[in-house]
Amino acid sequence: MKLHEIYLTEAPIKRSPDSYDPDPNRVYHGSTTDTTPKYDYDPEEDYSPGKSLGPIPNIQSQTEVIQMPNGTMYLFYVEDRSAPMPRPTFLQRIADILGVGSKMPQTGPNKIKNIVGFLKLKPFEDGYKVSGVGLDSSIQGQGKAIKLYMAFTSWKNKPIYSDYTQTPSAIRMWDSIIKRYPDRVVAFDQSTNREMPLDKAGDMYQDEPEGFDDMSQMAATQTLSQTKLFKLLP
Repeated sequence: MKLHEIYLTEAPIKRSPDSYDPDPNRVYHGSTTDTTPKYDYDPEEDYSPGKSLGPIPNIQSQTEVIQMPNGTMYLFYVEDRSAPMPRPTFLQRIADILGVGSKMPQTGPNKIKNIVGFLKLKPFEDGYKVSGVGLDSSIQGQGKAIKLYMAFTSWKNKPIYSDYTQTPSAIRMWDSIIKRYPDRVVAFDQSTNREMPLDKAGDMYQDEPEGFDDMSQMAATQTLSQTKLFKLLP
């Protein structure tokens, strides 16, 4: 029996805490910038920057939604400061003179607009699937990620599916959602495309399979595409 055939019914796969730790400002910059590469250009790929849809309704924190050409949605927490900008450094002044200042990131801890968190969602089935979550340490432990989940499902009236893999913080977050909203979370079996109550789904987590990172892309995709996911109902 092949490795990818052993782990077809349990998911998400638990990953180590340091396996995913993105910088929200870099993610924002990447989603709002033309990313056309100089080499390895794919004519079927749209490298255009995402379109801002404004803030998420019904959430008190300042947010901004960016929709990418492929339908991927980024939900950002924005820290907008009214303090004056710090004086530009010598290198920044040189960059402005050379006309490359606009290519530099316009957000960050030392900028007026600082991105302190994000939720990345990709179109999936009848809703969206989590593809990434990142929170600055200044807002961790405040339930901010959960608020993005709940505000988005209410706004779009679409379900959110969990990612194929889960870090410890993601596991804690889904456990918290289940405790707060037990009637709005079910299991989704990708192999049958059917929902089921969590108490009928069995163990929803598994340790990372030995050799998972060394699997071929095809084998890993097959493993992940036949697992069970959490589904947050609108």
